[in-house]
Amino acid sequence: MRNESLVVLADALDEMSGSARQAELLLLELESNGEPEPQPQNEDGPLARGALLEILDELEKLISSNNLRARDVAKEVNAYVLSDTAKRENQDLLLNLQKLNFKEALEALRRLRNLIRTDD
Repeated sequence: MRNESLVVLADALDEMSGSARQAELLLLELESNGEPEPQPQNEDGPLARGALLEILDELEKLISSNNLRARDVAKEVNAYVLSDTAKRENQDLLLNLQKLNFKEALEALRRLRNLIRTDD
């Protein structure tokens, strides 16, 4: 019953945008861990960007092969300082992975990578 309620709530939140997407991500974290993950903040710069791009490369391989581990790897991206636009794109990526929509997740990943590469 609890899982059905969570699914119904997640579906309702999916119809909304902006802060509703953030609420859905928090709900997904709570469902998997029982508590939200702390969000460490790394220094922004070439080293952080390089590490993030390596994670995105690994993530692309996982998504391309429909590997469920992609969800865990995508959560690592939250540890990096991102622009608001990149954060929203990462949220879309996580939501698509949660729904097992790998094609849309791959598109969101490519948009996110482009944002990170052009972010100064």
